[in-house]
Amino acid sequence: EKLRKEIMNDNYNGCCVDHAHIHAVPAQVNVSNELKKEFKFTKIKKVSELAKIGKNGNYLYVDDISGDKLVFEANSVRSQHIRYLIAEELNVPEKGDWYIYPGEQEINATIRKLSKEKMKKFEETMLVVGKDER
Repeated sequence: EKLRKEIMNDNYNGCCVDHAHIHAVPAQVNVSNELKKEFKFTKIKKVSELAKIGKNGNYLYVDDISGDKLVFEANSVRSQHIRYLIAEELNVPEKGDWYIYPGEQEINATIRKLSKEKMKKFEETMLVVGKDER
Protein backbone atom coordinates (compact mmCIF):
# COMPACT_ATOMS: atom_id res chain seq x y z
CA GLU A 1 0.00 0.00 0.00
CA LYS A 2 2.83 2.40 0.87
CA LEU A 3 4.64 1.64 -2.39
CA ARG A 4 1.43 2.16 -4.34
CA LYS A 5 0.93 5.60 -2.77
CA GLU A 6 4.53 6.56 -3.52
CA ILE A 7 4.22 5.51 -7.16
CA MET A 8 0.95 7.36 -7.59
CA ASN A 9 2.27 10.51 -5.90
CA ASP A 10 5.64 10.50 -7.67
CA ASN A 11 4.42 9.65 -11.14
CA TYR A 12 0.90 10.97 -11.50
CA ASN A 13 0.61 13.94 -9.16
CA GLY A 14 -3.14 13.65 -8.89
CA CYS A 15 -3.80 13.17 -12.59
CA CYS A 16 -6.34 10.66 -13.69
CA VAL A 17 -5.93 7.92 -16.25
CA ASP A 18 -8.36 7.99 -19.16
CA HIS A 19 -9.08 5.07 -21.41
CA ALA A 20 -11.48 4.06 -24.13
CA HIS A 21 -12.96 0.93 -25.61
CA ILE A 22 -13.28 1.23 -29.36
CA HIS A 23 -15.37 -1.09 -31.47
CA ALA A 24 -15.54 -1.05 -35.25
CA VAL A 25 -18.50 -3.12 -36.38
CA PRO A 26 -18.43 -4.10 -40.06
CA ALA A 27 -22.18 -4.70 -40.24
CA GLN A 28 -25.36 -2.78 -40.96
CA VAL A 29 -26.32 -2.41 -37.31
CA ASN A 30 -27.98 0.54 -35.61
CA VAL A 31 -27.95 0.54 -31.82
CA SER A 32 -28.68 4.26 -31.54
CA ASN A 33 -32.45 3.86 -31.29
CA GLU A 34 -32.12 1.52 -28.31
CA LEU A 35 -29.55 3.78 -26.64
CA LYS A 36 -31.85 6.80 -27.13
CA LYS A 37 -34.48 5.00 -25.03
CA GLU A 38 -31.99 4.47 -22.20
CA PHE A 39 -29.77 7.56 -22.05
CA LYS A 40 -29.82 11.30 -22.59
CA PHE A 41 -27.89 12.13 -25.74
CA THR A 42 -26.33 14.96 -27.71
CA LYS A 43 -25.71 15.10 -31.43
CA ILE A 44 -22.28 16.44 -32.39
CA LYS A 45 -20.73 17.44 -35.70
CA LYS A 46 -17.08 16.59 -35.09
CA VAL A 47 -15.36 13.88 -33.07
CA SER A 48 -13.09 16.58 -31.63
CA GLU A 49 -16.09 17.79 -29.60
CA LEU A 50 -15.71 14.68 -27.43
CA ALA A 51 -12.82 16.33 -25.58
CA LYS A 52 -15.22 18.79 -23.93
CA ILE A 53 -17.97 16.25 -23.36
CA GLY A 54 -15.60 13.75 -21.75
CA LYS A 55 -14.87 16.19 -18.93
CA ASN A 56 -18.45 15.81 -17.71
CA GLY A 57 -18.25 12.08 -17.04
CA ASN A 58 -18.55 8.76 -18.82
CA TYR A 59 -20.19 8.57 -22.20
CA LEU A 60 -20.90 6.26 -25.11
CA TYR A 61 -20.08 7.63 -28.54
CA VAL A 62 -21.79 6.13 -31.59
CA ASP A 63 -21.11 7.09 -35.18
CA ASP A 64 -24.10 5.24 -36.58
CA ILE A 65 -25.00 3.93 -40.02
CA SER A 66 -26.96 7.08 -40.85
CA GLY A 67 -23.83 9.18 -40.28
CA ASP A 68 -25.08 10.74 -37.04
CA LYS A 69 -22.48 11.27 -34.33
CA LEU A 70 -24.25 10.73 -31.02
CA VAL A 71 -22.93 11.04 -27.48
CA PHE A 72 -24.91 9.30 -24.74
CA GLU A 73 -24.49 10.23 -21.06
CA ALA A 74 -23.56 6.90 -19.52
CA ASN A 75 -22.26 7.23 -16.00
CA SER A 76 -23.82 3.89 -15.16
CA VAL A 77 -23.79 1.29 -17.90
CA ARG A 78 -23.51 -2.49 -17.78
CA SER A 79 -20.33 -4.12 -18.97
CA GLN A 80 -20.37 -4.95 -22.70
CA HIS A 81 -23.62 -3.05 -23.16
CA ILE A 82 -23.10 -2.12 -26.81
CA ARG A 83 -21.89 -5.64 -27.61
CA TYR A 84 -25.16 -7.00 -26.19
CA LEU A 85 -27.16 -4.54 -28.30
CA ILE A 86 -25.22 -5.45 -31.45
CA ALA A 87 -25.70 -9.17 -30.80
CA GLU A 88 -29.45 -8.62 -30.35
CA GLU A 89 -29.63 -6.55 -33.53
CA LEU A 90 -27.78 -9.28 -35.48
CA ASN A 91 -30.10 -11.91 -34.00
CA VAL A 92 -27.27 -13.76 -32.23
CA PRO A 93 -27.89 -12.88 -28.57
CA GLU A 94 -25.75 -15.83 -27.44
CA LYS A 95 -22.70 -13.92 -28.71
CA GLY A 96 -23.42 -10.86 -26.57
CA ASP A 97 -21.31 -11.83 -23.57
CA TRP A 98 -17.60 -11.79 -24.34
CA TYR A 99 -16.81 -13.98 -21.33
CA ILE A 100 -19.10 -16.72 -22.59
CA TYR A 101 -18.45 -16.21 -26.30
CA PRO A 102 -15.05 -14.59 -26.95
CA GLY A 103 -15.32 -15.23 -30.71
CA GLU A 104 -12.02 -17.06 -31.14
CA GLN A 105 -13.05 -18.55 -34.48
CA GLU A 106 -13.94 -15.14 -35.86
CA ILE A 107 -10.70 -13.64 -34.54
CA ASN A 108 -8.61 -16.39 -36.12
CA ALA A 109 -10.49 -16.11 -39.43
CA THR A 110 -9.91 -12.35 -39.46
CA ILE A 111 -6.21 -12.79 -38.73
CA ARG A 112 -5.89 -15.35 -41.54
CA LYS A 113 -7.77 -13.11 -43.97
CA LEU A 114 -5.78 -10.02 -43.10
CA SER A 115 -2.53 -11.98 -43.24
CA LYS A 116 -3.39 -13.29 -46.73
CA GLU A 117 -4.34 -9.81 -47.93
CA LYS A 118 -1.17 -8.33 -46.47
CA MET A 119 0.98 -11.04 -48.06
CA LYS A 120 -0.74 -10.56 -51.41
CA LYS A 121 -0.04 -6.81 -51.30
CA PHE A 122 3.55 -7.52 -50.26
CA GLU A 123 4.00 -9.96 -53.16
CA GLU A 124 2.44 -7.47 -55.60
CA THR A 125 4.77 -4.76 -54.33
CA MET A 126 7.78 -7.05 -54.72
CA LEU A 127 6.77 -7.83 -58.32
CA VAL A 128 6.57 -4.14 -59.13
CA VAL A 129 9.90 -3.44 -57.44
CA GLY A 130 11.46 -6.40 -59.29
CA LYS A 131 10.26 -5.04 -62.66
CA ASP A 132 11.66 -1.60 -61.88
CA GLU A 133 15.10 -3.05 -61.22
CA ARG A 134 15.41 -4.56 -64.72
